[in-house]
Amino acid sequence: VDFEYCMRLRARGFRVIQIGSAFLRQRLGDLVPRRFLHRRVAVMRHPPVRVYYRFRNRLVVSGRYMTRFPRWSILEFRRTVNELVKIICFEQQKMEKCRMAFRGIADFMLHRFGMYRDRRHRSGVYR
Repeated sequence: VDFEYCMRLRARGFRVIQIGSAFLRQRLGDLVPRRFLHRRVAVMRHPPVRVYYRFRNRLVVSGRYMTRFPRWSILEFRRTVNELVKIICFEQQKMEKCRMAFRGIADFMLHRFGMYRDRRHRSGVYR
């Protein structure tokens, strides 16, 4: 959300100024440190539906700003791939989270936006 807002401002000609002493407290998920090949890796434990939104929305924002901010979009794609690798290597509920990540990618490609709808239930119940 923060990145998208800043890019929208920049695309409309505004300057975004960063103030190093300012901070915003956010809870990004349960950050769990892990070790991989003698390196520390930060793994964020999100519920599966949050994984869906992270993957789908990253693609939406990257696609929207690809021509205006190509370097950022490429880095965001790499972060998305890294997140999938971390899910596979370190997360609990690997299959469910991978399924939700790929569902987010599919919904982006099919232009399905809005709230996540579990299509396994015919009643149209939202999760």
